[in-house]
Amino acid sequence: MHPTSGVHETLRAIRDRRNDLVVISDLVGDRRLEELLEELKALRLPPPILLVACLHGEKRWEAWRALPSRSLVRAPFEILDIVEATKALIGSPWEDLSAPA
Repeated sequence: MHPTSGVHETLRAIRDRRNDLVVISDLVGDRRLEELLEELKALRLPPPILLVACLHGEKRWEAWRALPSRSLVRAPFEILDIVEATKALIGSPWEDLSAPA
């Protein structure tokens, strides 16, 4: 969810379609994190969730432990850390497109 996008539109999208993966950053704010958590907990089978912690404060993520298939990447991190966590959550092999053929 983009921080400036409507949280209600994002919540509706989570309800209306089966996502392969949901990536959530704490940059959206505590209120939106709580709304997203409640929406995901209400799903019969929530999708895998990648939590990206850019801000300090581990307590904000405690409630997310109740959801299955979630992973947390904490700052400081590199983009490859996010790629690796994503691969692990969705079980997708990684193809290095930058490698010479």
